[in-house]
Amino acid sequence: MGLLVTEGGGGGDFTPVPAGVHMGVCYTVLDLGTHDNTYQGDTKRRHEVYVGWQIPALTVEIEKDGQKVVVPQTIGKFYTMSLFKQATLRKHLDAWRGKPFTKEELDGFELFNIGGVGCQMVVTNEQKADGSVKAKVEAVMPLPEGLAPPPLDGPVVTYSLQDGGDIPADVKDGLAKIIESSFEWQAMLRASGTMDTETGVTQADPPPPTAADMAAPIEEESLPF
Repeated sequence: MGLLVTEGGGGGDFTPVPAGVHMGVCYTVLDLGTHDNTYQGDTKRRHEVYVGWQIPALTVEIEKDGQKVVVPQTIGKFYTMSLFKQATLRKHLDAWRGKPFTKEELDGFELFNIGGVGCQMVVTNEQKADGSVKAKVEAVMPLPEGLAPPPLDGPVVTYSLQDGGDIPADVKDGLAKIIESSFEWQAMLRASGTMDTETGVTQADPPPPTAADMAAPIEEESLPF
């Protein structure tokens, strides 16, 4: 089925991406499911999606399968999964595509189609109270005309709760835990006769988010990642 986002309906590496304009390529699109998130005493119910980009011009050294390898640095952003006019995902996709959505696209846009697509992105750095630096994707733009997209290291990693199934092994542990704590994942566990004893989530299936929930920006600091 994929991952359809409709009109109604930033984490990164430990080494933060430096501030500036970077060329990137989308390497992952993950359906995180629906969550109740509380920020400054206000609780919003949102269906969230995570979009991640590789930046091939920047590299980091990691350990994989017992060996040190050099890989592109990555950065990601959490979005409310909605093409509502005020949603950040809608604004970023409008700018990235270089054209507004048609009525037909607003009725159901296949979000997995952005996998492997190149872009330019504006990244800012914010120093937190503990002295660490958080990199944030503030804007996404198309590549200059005639410029080929950066090479993608590995396959595009996607996951849709609409399709079900196991979470891909390449999904980072923090993101996998967010998916597993969603209302949708817990509903799948109940349907299969199991329950997640680690998260202990036993809520009933949630009602759809309201227009206010979808329009409000996600405070990334309130997410469990």
